[in-house]
Amino acid sequence: MKSTLPSSRSGLGRIAFIDFARATAIVLALLSHTLADFGVWKLMGADLALLPHAFTRSATPTFVLLFGIMLELVYFPRIDKWGMEGVAERLRRRSFQCYAAYLATVAACAVGGTRQPVQALMAAFLVRDGYLGNILKFYTVALLMAIPLVRFRHKKGMTWTMLLAVGIWALAPVLEWLPWKGLGMRTDPLAVRCLASFFFGVGSATGPSVLNGLTLVILGMGLGNVLRRHRRGDLASFYGVCVLVALFCGAIVTYLIAGSSVLDVAHNYVNIKGYRNSNHPGYYAIGAISAMVILVASSLLSPIARKVPYPLSAPRCLGQSSLLAFTMGNIILNLRPHSWKPSGVGEGLLASACVLFAVTVIVHIRLQVTAWLHTRRTVPVVEPPVAPADAAIPMLAEVSVADVEARPVGPAV
Repeated sequence: MKSTLPSSRSGLGRIAFIDFARATAIVLALLSHTLADFGVWKLMGADLALLPHAFTRSATPTFVLLFGIMLELVYFPRIDKWGMEGVAERLRRRSFQCYAAYLATVAACAVGGTRQPVQALMAAFLVRDGYLGNILKFYTVALLMAIPLVRFRHKKGMTWTMLLAVGIWALAPVLEWLPWKGLGMRTDPLAVRCLASFFFGVGSATGPSVLNGLTLVILGMGLGNVLRRHRRGDLASFYGVCVLVALFCGAIVTYLIAGSSVLDVAHNYVNIKGYRNSNHPGYYAIGAISAMVILVASSLLSPIARKVPYPLSAPRCLGQSSLLAFTMGNIILNLRPHSWKPSGVGEGLLASACVLFAVTVIVHIRLQVTAWLHTRRTVPVVEPPVAPADAAIPMLAEVSVADVEARPVGPAV
């Protein structure tokens, strides 16, 4: 059967399965955070938890890649309509929203005791990491970096933009050579290390860095370009590009395995202090492969998932309001009483499921309220004229949540 490319009724370029992929990434991210926070990974043991932990660890690179897809599908085509300044204004606005969500998470860190007040204050200024939700810090800066990136894409084209990603990795040896330690001698060496790691991928204080993360953003833009150019046709070209990306990244992973072992590479990918914080190419290679799998699977499963009845389909709403879902999940985990720890894996899984359920309910209520307000705003209530008793009274058209949410948005986080 020929795979056709579905699109939303809004005409704003949102591909139907992208929301499904975003919902999948949100569920994986929240699972990763809840299972780690409740100590389930430790209760399972490193070897037994390796495969599911690696799967949930794929959420972050998938988020970043989806950001690039949305830049290409939503923002880039609007340059002719809004102008570059109009696009930049919307990206700055979305950056502020992500920063506000990050600050809310950091505040929850301070209130819940997962970070000391001074640590939380430094995290608010991007100098240190908060507890959970640090991808929001990445998005705050990446959205601003997207402004010159989209401008470069508009002026130079996709080929030069893809070459820009190669140039980022070529800069790595130069950045490592710079005297970062000397820069921090008169201030706070740890703060300088954190900033150097966060912005440029130098050292191993935090990850993914903004600079290295842009390679996944650019890859997402390339995939978005394929989708945009073939949106009236089928998905064969998109699948082909996904396979090529997976093969290229697979070669990198194979090289890493040849120098160590499958288990070593897997543990380095899962351990946040391994490939991720050191911004190792292995993190981005494995992450890209995982993102390709999630995207292809989403394109195949999305039509089936749309037929699943409510409430079984409720988690799909997480992809339509991903910023709220991610933020609320992390706030709940920061504010929960950390004196309580599950006694077994089953208890930890149940606690994680409760957090996911609470987040889904919050997001679902928010979307329903938004849809109701949208209906009230766009469909004025007019008193019908006196008519015969058997006259047909037209019903208000149903307003779908997808249509309400199908507006130019920033990344999913």
